[in-house]
Parts: sequence; C-alpha cells; structure tokens
Amino acid sequence: MANLSNEILYAALNELSVGIIIIDEQQQVVFFNQWLSDHSGLYLTQQEGKPLANVFPQYLSSRLSTACESALALGLPARLSNTFNPTPLPLYKKNFIGDDKHLVQQQISVKKIAIDSSMPLCQIVIDNVTHMVKKEQTLLKLADENKNQRQKAEAANKSKSQFLANMSHEIRTPINGVLGMLTLLNDTQLSQTQRHFSKLATVSAETLLHLINDILDFSKIEAGKLDIENVAFNLGDCIDESVQTMAIKAQMKDIEVIVDSTSLVNESVIGDPSRLKQITSNLLSNAIKFTDKGEICIKIKTTEIDAKHLKLLVNVSDTGIGIPQQKCSALFDAFTQVDASTTREYGGTGLGLTIVRQLCQLMGGDIDVKSQLGQGSQFIFHIVLEKDKHITPPLKTFNEKPVLVVDPNINNGEMVRRQLQLWGLDAELCNAKATKKSLFNKIENNHFSVILVDAHIDSFLLENLFTSLVKANKSPLDKTQVILLTTMDNDDAKKNTLLTSLSTKKNVHTLTKPIVTKSLHRELTVTFSSENRQAELTHAVKRFESQTLVENENEHVKILLVEDNRINQEVALGLLRKMGYRADVAKNGIHALELLEKSQLSKPYQLVLMDCQMPEMDGYQATVAIRSDDKYQLSKQISIIAMTANTMKGDQEKCLAAGMNDYLAKPINPSLLAEKIAFWLAQ
Repeated sequence: MANLSNEILYAALNELSVGIIIIDEQQQVVFFNQWLSDHSGLYLTQQEGKPLANVFPQYLSSRLSTACESALALGLPARLSNTFNPTPLPLYKKNFIGDDKHLVQQQISVKKIAIDSSMPLCQIVIDNVTHMVKKEQTLLKLADENKNQRQKAEAANKSKSQFLANMSHEIRTPINGVLGMLTLLNDTQLSQTQRHFSKLATVSAETLLHLINDILDFSKIEAGKLDIENVAFNLGDCIDESVQTMAIKAQMKDIEVIVDSTSLVNESVIGDPSRLKQITSNLLSNAIKFTDKGEICIKIKTTEIDAKHLKLLVNVSDTGIGIPQQKCSALFDAFTQVDASTTREYGGTGLGLTIVRQLCQLMGGDIDVKSQLGQGSQFIFHIVLEKDKHITPPLKTFNEKPVLVVDPNINNGEMVRRQLQLWGLDAELCNAKATKKSLFNKIENNHFSVILVDAHIDSFLLENLFTSLVKANKSPLDKTQVILLTTMDNDDAKKNTLLTSLSTKKNVHTLTKPIVTKSLHRELTVTFSSENRQAELTHAVKRFESQTLVENENEHVKILLVEDNRINQEVALGLLRKMGYRADVAKNGIHALELLEKSQLSKPYQLVLMDCQMPEMDGYQATVAIRSDDKYQLSKQISIIAMTANTMKGDQEKCLAAGMNDYLAKPINPSLLAEKIAFWLAQ
C-alpha cells in the first residue's frame, strides 16, 4: 500500500465508471473525478475549495445535503433512493451537457471517510442508473398494458357471455313456439298428407334446435359456462331412451339398430344423464346420417375402477361410408368434417364431435374413432361415474323355458339370444335367411314356449311359420306364444294384411324394435302369464278411469301462467289443456302481481309458471316481490316453476335464488312439464 503514489490513486479514481465527490467538514469540494467532469461539464481545478452548494445550487435544498451533514457530524452512512430523488445533481449524458432531456438518473451513497486526521471528510458516490430506470419503466409499462389487456379480455368475455345468454334466450323462444304448436297440431284431426307435412316440420324444427344447441354448447364450453351435474340415474334406461329417440330415423332408412347391454353390470350410478344422452344421441345421429344400409350397434359395458367409481364404455359402430384413416384424428377439431362435399351432402356444423369429446373429458373420459373408408366406423367413448348406494334390484329370471328367436339379422338375433340366456331361458337362434325347411321342421318338432320373430321377414316365410305351428301336435298355436318384433312406426303391419290379422290373435304379442332390455323383459313377463290378456285389459281400463278422474280433478286447479310472448302463451295453454288444467295469463311481472293480489280475495292460485325475461318487470323481480311483500301474504308459499329460454350456466341457480321452486328450459318438454306440475301441486 505504501508504494501507491497519489498519482496512481488519482488515476484510479478518474477511471472509475461512477462519480466520486469528496467534501470537507465545511462541505467544500476537496476532489471529484473525471466521470463527474464528463457528466457535469465542470473541472476540478476551477471548483476545488468551493462549497458544493455553489457548484451545484440544487444541493442546498436536497436530501443529499442532509445526508452529508449526518455523515460528517455523526458518521451515519446513507443511501438515497432514486425513486424519491431521481436527479439531485444536474448531471447529464456525455455530449448533452445542459440538456434537461438527457439528465442522468442517479443512485447516491454517502459515507464518512475514516482517516487519521483532524479534518473529517465525506465521500459521495454517484451511480448512473438511467438504463435500470428505463428498464423498470418498460416493465411497468408492460405490466400496465397486460393489466389493460386482461381487463379488456375480461370485459370481452363478459360481453360474450351476455351475448350468448341473450342469443340462447332469443333463439329458444321462437323454437318453443314452433315445436309447441306442432305438438298441439299433431293432436288434432289431420289427413294423412297433413300429418306427413306436420311430421316433416317437426323433424326440421328439431334438427334446427340440435344445430343451435351444438353452437350454444360449444360456446358455453369455450367460455367455461357449462356445468356437469351429479344426480342418481339408471344407466340402462338412460342409454335406451337415447336410442329409442333416434331409432325412428334409422328405421325410416331401413337400418337395423341393435342395443347390446348384456355386459352392463352396474346400472345405478351418479352422473349427468342429460349429457350422457347428448353424447349418445350425437353419435347415433352421425351414424344414421352416414349409413345408407346395414346396421348400427351400440354396445354398453361397465368396469369397476374402485369401491366408489366405475367406467362406462360405449361402442357405437355402423356399416356406413366410413372415414379415411388419415382424417380420423382431425374429426374432433371444431368446424371440421371429412371434406367439403360431406358438408354439402349431409349438412351439420362440424361441432358435434368436438362437443362430444369435450363432454367426455369433462366427465373424466375421452373418445376415439376407428374407421376405414367404405367399411363403416366405430366411435368408442368412456366416462367415469360414481356408484349409487341405492342399487336397483336386477330383473327377475325365468324358468328354463324353451324360446326360439327367428331374425334375419344374425347380430341382433345373437344379442337377443344372449340376453334371454342371462335370464335363465333356454334360447335358440334361427337365422330367418337359412333354409326354410329346416326352420319349419324345428318348429314342428320342438315345443317352444315363446317364439320371437322379426316381422320384417317376407310374408311367405311368416305365413308358413304359423302354419308349422298349427300342424305341430306338440305345440298347437293356442299354446305357443309369439312375439312379433315390429318397427316403431309399425309400417310392416300397415303394409302387410297378414301381420294385421296375426296381431289380433290372442297368443300373438308385439314388441317394438330396437329391442331394449326392460321392454323385452316386460313383454316376456306378460307373455308367460296365463292371464296376460285379461290383465292388460284390466290395466288399460283402470288407466283410462284413473286418467279421466285426474283430468276432472285438474279442472279445479288454479294456475297462473306468466309469459310475455303471445305464441308461447298459446303453446303453454294448449299443453295445460291437454293435461286437463286451465290457467290465467299474465303478460309480465307487474300483471302477475296484480292477479295474485286479486285472487287472495276469492280463491288463491295454487301454482305459477313463470317466464324470466319479460318487459317492465321480469320473473326474478316478480318472484322476489311475491316472497317478500306482505301484500301477497296468502301467496308467499305458492310453488313457482320457471319456464325460461335462459339456459346458461347459473341461470337455474339464479331462479332458485330469487325464490322459485323449480326450473324448466324451453323448448318445453310436455311430459316433464306434467311431471313437475303434478309434483309441486302435491306439495
């Protein structure tokens, strides 16, 4: 250290990339280095010995002056933050001396110099932090921009959700009118041509609703507005209902629909039955659309995951046009179809399979496809369901009675045979396309308790089949029961006089295809009963008497319908009349409150069917008023069912939060409406 001369120390200080100022006890300049000269335009030789406040007038009133005083008097070091005092001294970028646009951002440290001297000194170290400040400012600006963009995105999502809710309401309102009026029209006296036109209109309206639901569901999923329910339901019934709803379209194209639930072990589950139906219906709709001949087979299987959960596996296969293997992977992308010609020929939005995959994933599963062009397709999906603690008892088994299945479709016949065997029956399958002589011999030489025969076989074979039964001494016609398997519209019977005559015989029963488990079991139970015809007749008479009694009782029920749309008023009133009810109509919430108040003076209403979105006063406001205002004291506990086109996430909860008891989405399902009315009237 002793070898370091003053020249070396000065040279070292002048080479530093920070500013150095040294002042004495009177705060006069003792030294400043070259960096300070470069950024101030001042020279040490001219400023040495001058008070720092004379060199830099800003120094006197700055925090730097206070810090230097504390350091000199008390020995306290200080660090001055750039945030509060960014430019305490007028220092500039090189070559821009005096230009305030180029002031240097400064971070300053102050410290007493510890030397053995009677004259204390103070060192001021100045860091140029301009680049750091700019970087921080840039980051802050980016953060602000991100915040603004996020706020804009949130506002856009809110607007999108509001638009989606409005579109859902505005579209469903007229469709409810169309479908409702068609339902009422079909119950009137129509000619065959008129009924045909009405049926086509209904199919078109339902197709439109299906397309709209696809678009709305896709938007709901994208916006995170779609919820999955968890309710107890019967798995077999859920799939069967989906299939039966779609089957008539397949039968119109002469396509066989087969439901194989022989591997279904657990039927009592907890999940979302409506979304499961949506998945199944969508896949069936595609299969029907792209299949011109052959069959569609739905295989259902459950496997146990753990003590509380099970996996449902559903395979929907068809004999349709198929899909090129290289295009299978893109099928589940939004707005995608195999090619443009597919869209032109078959229609559709290209959203159906996208929604199916997203629904499967929301329920803990997924979907896959296997297909080859010209060889049909297989769509296999799985979802996770909870086991229901309340297990549905299995269908009862039968004694080992001999049963013959005669079916031209070997796959359908084999499925029926396996199901019958699971119920303990000695079932045998005979292909209707096999040698006719062997079939007739089998019938004549065996005593079958029941013969299930497809009504679709040709008239010659059907007639000779019954002739063989008559000839057989061991199995006379009046002892062997026959179940004719017919299509849903029963066109076979209408076109075939033989079927018409056979269906009147006391030992001949009919069962509608596609064959579902419970329907088959129920028909076999009736068939094996020795008093089945009388029991059916007695049941029919009782049902008619019960229905008449209920309809007469319904006339005295007082219902208030709150609906602003004139067409939907007519639809609701028509549906209520069919159920035997009468109703008064209020055009908005204000009108509803007036009618409720007046009714308290005579006979109060027993039920309110409340639309939600109406002018002047909506259904939510009206319900809150009914529940809270003492003017409606006698109506406070009245049951209120929302009948609304608002079907977005949270809409049902909003209805219940307002004080409504239940919720029905438009278009209104007549049977569901009847069920809910009956339930709440009973309360």
